[in-house]
Amino acid sequence: MSFDPLVPLGTHNGPVQPLMPHLAAERSVPDPEALQQLVATRGLDAAGDMICHALVQLACRQQAILAAHRACQFNRICAEARRMAAIATQVGMADLARVAGDAMACAQRDDPVALGAVLARLGRLCSGALTGTYHAAETGGG
Repeated sequence: MSFDPLVPLGTHNGPVQPLMPHLAAERSVPDPEALQQLVATRGLDAAGDMICHALVQLACRQQAILAAHRACQFNRICAEARRMAAIATQVGMADLARVAGDAMACAQRDDPVALGAVLARLGRLCSGALTGTYHAAETGGG
């Protein structure tokens, strides 16, 4: 099958394959050892409440980072990314914490191209954290 620039993408006679399927599957779920430690120190109910609160806060921080990015407020991006990294660390989401740190570094060095790429990854990880944690809780495991 050849490429026809006049035919809209996705309308050919075959299944549409994602361009980068590994990107859609990126998730950051809490580390099981960190969760066990959290439950051991706080108890099951308090740990569950803390994780739920952390997920809400991560979503809020993500929205604040995107708003700051649209407004070109790089100091605010740094502050929100620092908060996000701290929250992610508390609940054992090391990947999310690291990428939030990367966002902070890109904003500090005023690198808009790298910042855009890192914020896209941060968005995928946040989305994956919310859905991954929800699905793990729903199925009874990670």
